Amino acid sequence: MQMVLTIPISKGIVKVIIGDMFFKPELDKNDEEMELITKTNALKLFHQQDDGSHVAKVSNAILYNLTLQHTSVGLSFRQTSAVIGDVFSNGKLVGFNDHEVGKMVRVNVNANL
Repeated sequence: MQMVLTIPISKGIVKVIIGDMFFKPELDKNDEEMELITKTNALKLFHQQDDGSHVAKVSNAILYNLTLQHTSVGLSFRQTSAVIGDVFSNGKLVGFNDHEVGKMVRVNVNANL
C-alpha cells in the first residue's frame, strides 16, 4: 500500500509566483492574453481546496523521498529517473521518467518557498 502525501502550498506561491511571474502571457491576434499550455500543466500539480488554500498530492511518498534524495546530491532529472528505475526494475515504476522527477522537484521547491 502506497502512502499519499498532501503537501500544503501557499496561495500566493501558486497564484503570483507560478501563475503570474513564472509564465509570461502571450497575446493572440486580438491582443488578448492566451493561456499557455505549460502554465496550465504546471498549475495542475496544485489543487485548490474549498477554503482557497492549495495542496499538492504526491501518490507515492517513497518515490517522492527517493527523488529528492537523488536530486539533492546533484543528479540530473534524467539520471535520477534512471537510477531509481534500475533499483526498482520490477515494473512498479512504469512511466517514471525525467518529467515525473521534475514534477516532484517542482512540488518540493514550491512547498519550501
